[in-house]
Amino acid sequence: MITAKEAILEAGKNGRIFSINFIKRTTGELRSMQCRLGVVKYVNGIGMSYKPEDYNLITVYDMQFASHSNPQKAYRSINLDGVIKIKVAGQIVWNK
Repeated sequence: MITAKEAILEAGKNGRIFSINFIKRTTGELRSMQCRLGVVKYVNGIGMSYKPEDYNLITVYDMQFASHSNPQKAYRSINLDGVIKIKVAGQIVWNK
C-alpha cells in the first residue's frame, strides 16, 4: 500500500486540484480541503523557517481559502499522519 505522502504527490501531479480529508494536528478537528501542489505565485524566495518533512507535514495551496480571502496566505501544512481520504476528479485514490 502506498503512503499518504505518495498518494498526495501522485494526486497533485501536473498541478491537478484534489480534495483531502485529514485530522488537524493542532485541534484534532476533521478538515476538508480543495488544494494543489506546486503553486509558486506568492512565494517570496526566502523559504520556510523549518523543513516540513522533519515534522511529517506537506505544504499545499488551499484553493478555497485563496478564492475567498487573501491568496498570498493560502498555503497550508497537512499532517501526513492525520490524512483520512484523498480524491481526484471525484474518485477516491487513497483511503485510510
